[in-house]
Amino acid sequence: GNGAINNNKDIKELYLPNTIHQIHDDNFVNCDNLTTIYYAGSEEQWNSIPNTSVVPESISLVFNTNS
Repeated sequence: GNGAINNNKDIKELYLPNTIHQIHDDNFVNCDNLTTIYYAGSEEQWNSIPNTSVVPESISLVFNTNS
């Protein structure tokens, strides 16, 4: 949901299933220690999700993961 993890300083890695349908604008605000998002789908699938551009460039994206 909106702001689901914002302001969370404890999260370093995030694992997302390929069933994600939208990312809200403020989900990653002040997640200063988040360095990597692992996404179970392909890069093409990721790019089709609305608002993936709100993920800061400082966060690495890893695609095709099953974890």
